[in-house]
Amino acid sequence: MKIVRTATKTEIRDAPPGVAFPIRERFAFEVEGAEYSKAFQEKRWDGRLRLFRWNAQEDVFEGPPGLFDEVTAMARQKGWEHEALEEPPDEDPIDPGTWAGPPLRPYQEEAVEAALGRSHALLRMAVRSGKTLVASRMIHTRSVRALFVCPTTDLMHQTVEKFRTWMPDCNVGAFGEGTADDHADVVVATLGTILSRGAPPCTDLYVDEVHHVTNAEAWREELLGIPAVRRYGLSATIDVSLKKTNESGAIWIRGLCGRIAYDVSASDLIELGFLKRPTIHFVRYDGPNLPVAWSAKTIELGIVHNAARNDQIVRIALEQVEAGRRVLIDVERIPHGRLLTDALKAVLPPGRVSWLCGSHVRSTRVAALQEFASGRCPVLVSTLLGEGNDIPLLEVVIVGGGGKSGIQTMQRLRNLTAAPGKGDVHVYDFADFGQRHLQSHSAARLATYRGERAFCVRIEDRRSAR
Repeated sequence: MKIVRTATKTEIRDAPPGVAFPIRERFAFEVEGAEYSKAFQEKRWDGRLRLFRWNAQEDVFEGPPGLFDEVTAMARQKGWEHEALEEPPDEDPIDPGTWAGPPLRPYQEEAVEAALGRSHALLRMAVRSGKTLVASRMIHTRSVRALFVCPTTDLMHQTVEKFRTWMPDCNVGAFGEGTADDHADVVVATLGTILSRGAPPCTDLYVDEVHHVTNAEAWREELLGIPAVRRYGLSATIDVSLKKTNESGAIWIRGLCGRIAYDVSASDLIELGFLKRPTIHFVRYDGPNLPVAWSAKTIELGIVHNAARNDQIVRIALEQVEAGRRVLIDVERIPHGRLLTDALKAVLPPGRVSWLCGSHVRSTRVAALQEFASGRCPVLVSTLLGEGNDIPLLEVVIVGGGGKSGIQTMQRLRNLTAAPGKGDVHVYDFADFGQRHLQSHSAARLATYRGERAFCVRIEDRRSAR
């Protein structure tokens, strides 16, 4: 039997009887929400997704490339006679020139070394830990053609600017939002552009905020289909365990990039003095009692048009502005953002609150962020700033949306960056007890905060006297 990693797959060739089934079941997971599927209810599907399958046309058993090391380890453990081979494409060398970036912190140096010791690896590094700097150093060290994939155009432009600053002699190009420098030595592209126009050739593939790979099958298939010698994924919040139910099928990330090579948490960096310690205010408020059953209106009534909740958001924002702090209100839905913006404009002087969403052109987004960063406009309501955007002096995040995702909960914490003259940082979230599903979502977010040993978590009761 041969276990082979090609440019896009892990293949098991000439497998003897009794091998395929254990591998197939080893790399399977239960899909969250499978019980609502008609196929599951009719017992035509067991609710599990399997990453290995039989390719009759090629006469091989195949799966994602990132699982090669785990399959070979399984073969050794089982005592299966096998030969492990790698058949990567040829490397395309480049000259990245002089490194002009800042000296790496010790943990960043460790991350570079750990990742480059493998051909496929994940880096789980906390929000504001410098993942882009680490990736840039890896690209410079490897000196081969690289493709760096971002989830949004804002992150693409931000990354291109940083790469060009740190590697001024390197040919760095953008591929997205009308820009097509896809023949550059280092290409920074958006997921959407790759999906619509295909990926430029590369030797090494880097996927920033790699947890987005779980969001759509089309994105997974496109990234898995890019021929590459090496693949690296970066994220603050990934779970690639084979537990019973893995959020959004995140095991696909492991299939794309392999196992976690380096892990540094927010608490680690807070204790090392590289991040600010946040105070999490988990606010209890007088909310409405909603129907028990989940429906399309649950979010509308319990979050978007929840007057009591929105009143608390406005009140907290005003308190923080009066204390001289910048406030980001992170929302998920555009109507909610507009509603909160209008409410804040009614009580703040002109020019003191801005609203940003995906429909705003880049020049508008950049201008609004500059005004916010300067402090001239201290309140920003947005659907865009849940991850990646760098606002070092941000002190307060108010969670306008809800949800139960631990990934999303941590990605919202854009205010942990340590900066000269920056005071204490605060996060305000809400105990949505008026509906059982929203209550479970709140409890999940609270558990995420409490899971970080360096966070200061307070239950803050803002209900009226009873």
